[in-house]
Amino acid sequence: MRRRGLALCAFAVRRASGVAAGSRKNAPAQAQGTWEPVNRDGARPRVRVVDRTRALEDYDDCTALQKELVDANLNGQGDSLVLVEHAPVYTLGRGATREHVLFDPDAAGAPRLVRAERGGDVTYHGPGQLVAYPILDLTRFRRDSHWYLRALEEVAIRTCATLGADGATRSEDHTGVWLDGRKVAAAGVALRRWVTYHGISLNLDPDAAAYELRRGGPK
Repeated sequence: MRRRGLALCAFAVRRASGVAAGSRKNAPAQAQGTWEPVNRDGARPRVRVVDRTRALEDYDDCTALQKELVDANLNGQGDSLVLVEHAPVYTLGRGATREHVLFDPDAAGAPRLVRAERGGDVTYHGPGQLVAYPILDLTRFRRDSHWYLRALEEVAIRTCATLGADGATRSEDHTGVWLDGRKVAAAGVALRRWVTYHGISLNLDPDAAAYELRRGGPK
């Protein structure tokens, strides 16, 4: 049942992904900027979907794939959207410390902790969570990293509505999307010459206990 829901969620992200474009180098806790549609003449840029949700994806392998797609984009090969469900892993944003990590990553049997190139703090990825990594050239959309984060949130909000979970909303103070008082989507992104990578995760049916190993619990 969870796999079927994840597939539906991936389909919803594909349909909603047309509203997303761009990235930012450092995503502070305070949300900035607003989202609004891009006014454009002619056809919307085509985005190739790379769906890897059939099996759990290793985080390092997915990071390497994103970098390959960024290089390809910079060489004129177009935009992509990578969809994955990760094997369990905790990631730290570029400027984050271990302050909010509530386990010793060096201890035997400890969960995996990886330093990521995205902005933001500590994030958990694992089964039951869909992660979308847009590889987009902002010059085709809008060169505004704050707008891009709000656009990613808009994708998550529309995806929740498509799945019948109405009421998802942003916070005025923090990046992400909340539903019934709980955070259901987290965003952390990076840019290289206005091409985006990393992206947004949407919780469908994750292990709630995994969030207790980072400060803030299951938020």
